[in-house]
Amino acid sequence: MRRMPMYLCLVVIALAGCETAPSSQAPKARVEAKPAAAAKTEPKATPAPTTQPAPAQPAEPEKPATTQPAYDQGPLKAEIDAMREVRTAYADSAERSAMESNFAMRLRLQGEKIKHIVRLGNVILTNVVDDTGHSMVDPNLYTAQDQTMMHPAQQIPADQLAHDGLRLGAKANLPARGARQIKLLKGTIRLVLADKTEKITILNPLQFLGRRIVDPRLKQLGLEIEFMSPTAFSQPPPADRTIILRYQTKPDNVQSVAFFDGNMQPMRYRETHIATAAGEDCSAYMFDAPAFNDEMQLVLEVHPEVEDIQMPIEAANVPLP
Repeated sequence: MRRMPMYLCLVVIALAGCETAPSSQAPKARVEAKPAAAAKTEPKATPAPTTQPAPAQPAEPEKPATTQPAYDQGPLKAEIDAMREVRTAYADSAERSAMESNFAMRLRLQGEKIKHIVRLGNVILTNVVDDTGHSMVDPNLYTAQDQTMMHPAQQIPADQLAHDGLRLGAKANLPARGARQIKLLKGTIRLVLADKTEKITILNPLQFLGRRIVDPRLKQLGLEIEFMSPTAFSQPPPADRTIILRYQTKPDNVQSVAFFDGNMQPMRYRETHIATAAGEDCSAYMFDAPAFNDEMQLVLEVHPEVEDIQMPIEAANVPLP
């Protein structure tokens, strides 16, 4: 028998040992290479935060906007806005004590038409009673002039009227000692309202001394104005520096009066109310120095139409100061 060479046997044994034995482990997943562009666009996983976020705080409820009352809306009315009570006692003078003791009120006039008030009278209280039954008004509280006098309304900006209304003073007698409130208040105030104004110029008003001023527009509006003579007064003011007018008809239609010299410069004057010897009410315009000549001009600011009302004032159970 022919013997196999030794090196051939070694080769056979080596090949038999190279066979892979079966394994119980699963084969590893095959990793495929990705293109570079895809790797750039693939989103990266966000790492988990190390701490939990704080819970969201509940939103605070919105506070309602505070609105300022508008006093230029609604119907005309008056409300008590403020009061003042002053009591003074002198051991040796009851009269002086009464003179320096007083009670006053401030009323707020409000409503859509307050912007149209051009003239107004005084607040006249007809019935004011405190909670003890004491009356705070008497027949001597108001003079005849208090009850009839009219005043030009103050020129107050519209936004201020809306914010504050129109404030008016009123007077009454002191309440009783121990009174806690005004149980009832009644009164009136006269108001003249207008929404249109025009100016009428009278050239050389001195020519009408002692008679009615002649002007076609005044006649058309029914306004009769007399330039009074000094002889109509028991104690006339200086004639060389005073012009006296009597508004015979529609006096409340006249809003204002102005005088200008020959250079159209305004002339300064002081206005006062005087009465003729017959008791007729007049308006006197007194100048600082004699400056009258035929170049003077009188400029009247008038309202073609007005509304004249007596507005009632009422209140109840108002706490005293």
